[in-house]
Amino acid sequence: MSAFVFDLGATFQLTGLLLAFAGMVKDIVVYLWTHVANLGNDRHDPIPPA
Repeated sequence: MSAFVFDLGATFQLTGLLLAFAGMVKDIVVYLWTHVANLGNDRHDPIPPA
């Protein structure tokens, strides 16, 4: 148990790295999503309501 207490720094580092990686993945997905949907430019053509 004492080894785990001294290893909390590494645990928080791993958590921070995973959160940073998740943030980068989110940014890439949002960029691709808006690029594919042509959001923010004149070519954006939403589907008309049925």
